[in-house]
Amino acid sequence: METTDAANQILVEEFRKLLVEMAERKSHNLIRFRKAGEPWHTHFLQVYDAGRGGVFYDHQDKEFVYVSDLSEISQVQFTKPAGSLEAEKIYEVMLVRFF
Repeated sequence: METTDAANQILVEEFRKLLVEMAERKSHNLIRFRKAGEPWHTHFLQVYDAGRGGVFYDHQDKEFVYVSDLSEISQVQFTKPAGSLEAEKIYEVMLVRFF
């Protein structure tokens, strides 16, 4: 069984705030994510809008990707550092933090 330490976790509320900030700043930091039980999204995406859910833009496929509730996302990765999060590192998106 694989374990996840706190350094690899981000709370969904922190994740939501970070995405809102990225959308407002029209950040060039892209994200890639996967929902629980699903494969990773193929491409890194630009954060277009965020709130309870998220709207992301896939520049390679030239289409929007919609997530109705950010708590559906189980893992995320960024192309550049985001707040205290490192680039390229995989983070578990958690409803509560486990230590």
